[in-house]
Amino acid sequence: MKYCSRLLCCTFYLLTIWIPYCSGQFLGYDVSHFNSENGLPNTIKGLQNDRNGFVWIATESGLIRFDGKRFETYDHSESGTPVSRLFHVGLTHDNRIYIQTENIGCFYVTPYNTLKPIDKQELFRQGAERPLIGMAAKLHDSCVKKINTGQISDWAMPTNASGHSYMNSITCLNGFYYYLNQGNQIITADTAFTSFSQITLVRDGKTVKLPGNSDNNEVSLTRQNNLIYLRANDTLYRLQIQADKQTALLTPVLAVGKIANIASFLDLPDYGISIVGTIADGIYIFRKQFFRNVATGNETTNIFYAQVPFQQDGVLTAKGVLYPEQFKPFSANFFASAAFKTTQGTYLLNKRDKDSSCIYELNGQLQAIRKIPFRRPVYCFQQTEDGTILLSADSNFLACIEGDAVKWLPEPAGLPRPFRIATFIPSYDGKWWIGGKQGLIKVDLSNNHVDTITELKNVFVRSLYEYHGTLWIGTYGNGFYALYHNRLIAYPADKNHYLDYVHCFLPDYSGRLWLSTNHGLFLFNLNDLYIWLERKTNAPYFYYFDHRDGFLTNEFNGGCNPSGIVLGNGKFSFPSLKGLVQFPPDSIYPIPPNAAIFLDKVIADTTVLPLGLNNLALPSRTHRVRFYISSPYYGNDYNQHLEYSLDDSEWYNLNDDNVVEMDNLSNGDHVLTIRKRGGFALANVISRDILFSVRPLFYETVLFKLLVLALFITALYLLYRLRIKLLLQQKTKLEQQVAEKTKEQDALIEDLETVVAELEQSKEDLQRNIAFKETLSMIITHDLQSPLRFLSNAFEQMDVEYSYADTETQQLSREMKKTSSNIYQFVKDFGVWIKKVNMHGQTEITDVNLSRLLVQTASFFQELRQTHNNEIHADLPPSVFIRTDYQMLKIILHNIIDNANKYSRNGTIRISLFNKNGEAIIKIQDSGIGMKPAVLKDLMMRAQPETTYQLNPEATGTGLGYRFITDFCRMLHISLQLESKLNEGTIVTLSNLKLCQPTS
Repeated sequence: MKYCSRLLCCTFYLLTIWIPYCSGQFLGYDVSHFNSENGLPNTIKGLQNDRNGFVWIATESGLIRFDGKRFETYDHSESGTPVSRLFHVGLTHDNRIYIQTENIGCFYVTPYNTLKPIDKQELFRQGAERPLIGMAAKLHDSCVKKINTGQISDWAMPTNASGHSYMNSITCLNGFYYYLNQGNQIITADTAFTSFSQITLVRDGKTVKLPGNSDNNEVSLTRQNNLIYLRANDTLYRLQIQADKQTALLTPVLAVGKIANIASFLDLPDYGISIVGTIADGIYIFRKQFFRNVATGNETTNIFYAQVPFQQDGVLTAKGVLYPEQFKPFSANFFASAAFKTTQGTYLLNKRDKDSSCIYELNGQLQAIRKIPFRRPVYCFQQTEDGTILLSADSNFLACIEGDAVKWLPEPAGLPRPFRIATFIPSYDGKWWIGGKQGLIKVDLSNNHVDTITELKNVFVRSLYEYHGTLWIGTYGNGFYALYHNRLIAYPADKNHYLDYVHCFLPDYSGRLWLSTNHGLFLFNLNDLYIWLERKTNAPYFYYFDHRDGFLTNEFNGGCNPSGIVLGNGKFSFPSLKGLVQFPPDSIYPIPPNAAIFLDKVIADTTVLPLGLNNLALPSRTHRVRFYISSPYYGNDYNQHLEYSLDDSEWYNLNDDNVVEMDNLSNGDHVLTIRKRGGFALANVISRDILFSVRPLFYETVLFKLLVLALFITALYLLYRLRIKLLLQQKTKLEQQVAEKTKEQDALIEDLETVVAELEQSKEDLQRNIAFKETLSMIITHDLQSPLRFLSNAFEQMDVEYSYADTETQQLSREMKKTSSNIYQFVKDFGVWIKKVNMHGQTEITDVNLSRLLVQTASFFQELRQTHNNEIHADLPPSVFIRTDYQMLKIILHNIIDNANKYSRNGTIRISLFNKNGEAIIKIQDSGIGMKPAVLKDLMMRAQPETTYQLNPEATGTGLGYRFITDFCRMLHISLQLESKLNEGTIVTLSNLKLCQPTS
């Protein structure tokens, strides 16, 4: 602080300079002038825009279409008759362009850009503007007569001043004429010239008088799109005629300066342009400029580099403080490469002097409060979170300011050498990004660890910007990159490589990113950029601004820190070779190239092809075909980028003349696709498919190929006929032999037919016999059930009655009871079996309490077991329910247990029921004599699903019991498994019984 007392009152500016801003005659507009010297006739008779975005210009040399870049002349009708010396261009009731010639001939422009005659009376009836040609003379003669007869006053006399004509002194709107009189007053009259009145002009509530005629104060009238415009002095006004036809309100539209003889005006605010047409000097196109420049007024001091915000609208630079209309220069000589505003509100600049150099710290009043000796030029200042000032200079690494001295930080071990630092910024993770001539590194200052971005080795990195974890990298000559999720992604080079030198990245509040370069400003949509970084699309669209948008030069300055800043009032400020470019970014809305794509003309070699056909056909042997493409756009040409592709192949850039040239196309159908980006957003792509075909030569046509095919088929046919003739001779010989053999075969076939008929009759008799037997069996079974049931009940009653008789009688009664019960049960089961078989397996499915059924069946055999002295054991869980046919399952279980009891002596019969994975499994095991292997094999074959195997009881030794079991198991889809060994017993397993919950 020992220097502060000496420097406190020192200031570094000597005087104040006020800068009057003026960018030429037309403030805030870029003006292009077209006349006979650069492709456009001088005499402009009218201007009209169409719904496709084109501007049509009526001239004395024909109708001209303007698309923002080229002028295309249409000077012939469909009949070939020249159409020139036009008087007017306008719109029909259905928005078609029409023209009037000076001889009042009328034409309209077809969709294929040809001129077609139209009846003028019909045109006028449809509401088109009536011709004014000849009206000036007619008005003049009518006024002279009426003034001479005293019908009107002298003020109604139209002007005859030099320079005025019917084109800019009289117009018509809604059935009334409006014209200038000799005193430059506006007069209105009806079309019959019976009623005249003077119009009072009012602007901002005050009456306005037009200036008198003079070379410097021109007055003229023109009409466009149901609006009347008045040119007075240097300004063009819009007239709003009041209902009383006595007053008109003036609204300024455009400052036109000293442009002479204005006869037409077209305002296109959607395209950002206004067009002024003149009688003798072509057209002037006014494009509104987006940007303003702040300069010193002295070209030698108007080059700026590093800058920082100062107060609300000021910029602190090495030269001094620059305001929009004021410049306060420094007397000291500072380096321009770096400036910095600290978090304490002070400013750092690097002073250079032949005797001593140092870093100065200035307060908010630009008074020096600290002087730090340092002889090298500083390239970049930064400040850490704890307030430490870091800087880079002409060295390999960073330094920091400690008190009134600069201390160099130790160089990391992995630092590339030589590594001259151009810029450095803090990262979100507490580390530092450092860029220079040798590329890009990331350094952790706490431990001096270095991470090198190897892909950028030897690339000169001059600007860095980190946004939400993404690092944007600007280079000197190598374009710009994004380090995104540890992937380095390069933006592809633009057409003219303007983006090879990126100085700065600045985001605005509208989600856009601004880039300054050596060739103008670029604007990107951040959302598009991030989708591109995710590799979900091609390179995103950019919008380009150059000096025509308001810069004094296209070359912005980089190589300094910072090279782009946000002022206190929210404006952006970029340094350039001619002042500072400042603007409020969120108020700039680019004009997108969103017009459709049109095909103007197709030339096959030297032949112009008609466009009115659905499928464009090119002649055969066409060596070169040219497609003339247009898409109106009135902004910077660099913002409309057209591409083309043939048959979905590779995409190519369209040349500046918008002509697609292709040589020696193959025959057949083709699709030429033209596309462009219509502005920001990924889906904003405009395309046009052009279908065409190339006619083949005669020998390439389908007809020729069919002819060759027909000749080939004819030759084959002749060979075929010759071959047939030879074969017919052989056929005649063979027919005789065949006839003899046929007689023998006919006799044989007749015998076979007789045998087949007898067999079919036998088959029918057999089927009837089987059906009769099945029916008879069912009748007998049914009729036997009642007496057998009576006998069974009777023997059961007798058994009860003889319970007190002698032992032999009791034994006999018990045997009779068992025998009658078995016979009755068998006949009953046999009836069920016959019924089910005849009904093709139809079942009656219900909820069955399997536990209860097994208990009942086991109980039934408890008494019968005494016959063979067997014991029955049941291992049954309570209340197990399944869904099946109760009667059929009961028969299955009855017969299995009956067989087990029948073939066991002094043995054990065990019945088990258990649950496995939601399925009930019944296992019935006995200790009887078992089954023979042949019997077991036959039963297992019978148990297979969909089997047609028939059991043979005589051969196997089994009765109908197992036929009941196997048939009913297949009908109920129950899996039957038999295991048996002689003299060891048999195990019968029933599975595939699905468990269920009982219904109430």
